[in-house]
Amino acid sequence: MDYKKIYDEICQRAKIRKLECYIEKHHIVPKCMGGSNKIENIVELTAREHFLCHWLLHEIYPNNHKLAYAFSKMCHIKSTSAKNYVPSSRVVEYARKEMAKLNTGENNPFYNKKHSKEVIDRIKAKLANFKHSEESKSKMGRSRYGKDNSQFGKPSTKRKKVIDIENNIIFDSLKHAGEYHGISSAAIIYRIKTGKLQYYENKKL
Repeated sequence: MDYKKIYDEICQRAKIRKLECYIEKHHIVPKCMGGSNKIENIVELTAREHFLCHWLLHEIYPNNHKLAYAFSKMCHIKSTSAKNYVPSSRVVEYARKEMAKLNTGENNPFYNKKHSKEVIDRIKAKLANFKHSEESKSKMGRSRYGKDNSQFGKPSTKRKKVIDIENNIIFDSLKHAGEYHGISSAAIIYRIKTGKLQYYENKKL
C-alpha cells in the first residue's frame, strides 16, 4: 500500500475545500521533521482524517519516535469536542504495541544513558518545592470518594488482612486496623515493618 500517496491525497483534498463541521488543524510536514506554522503547511481535517494522517505518517516513517508518539496520543481521546471519531480497540492496541516496540532496549533514545548530576539535582529541587494548588487538591479529593471513585462498588482485590499480635485481633484491612488504633494506614504499615503487627494478603486466617 502506498501510504505516502494516500497521505498526500488527504492533505491535497483538504486544501481545496471548506468544512462546516468540527475540524482539527494538521501540519502537512510535521514540526518534528522541520515543518513550519505557516498557513501553507496547515490544513483543516475532520477528526477521522486527522487520526488517519497520523497513522499514515507512522507507517511512512516507522522509526520516527515523535511520529509514533503522536499516533499513540491520537488514540487517547479526552476532549469532549473530539468525539467525532474514536479509534477501535484493535487500532489502539496496535498503536500501543508500536510505541512500546520503539521504546524497548536499544531502540529507546535513552538506552544506556544517564541523567547528569546537575539534571538530577534540578529535578529533585523542583519536586521538593512542588505543591498542588487548593483547586487541584479539591478535584483529586472529589475523584476518590463515592461514585466518582473508579473502584466504587467493586470488591477490593488488594485488601490486606492484619493481625495485631499484642492484642490478638484480626482486622479485615489496613484501614480498619488504623481506625481501631486511631492512627493512619501508613502508621500501620510502619508497625508491620517493625514487627509489631503482621499482615496477610488475600488469605483466609
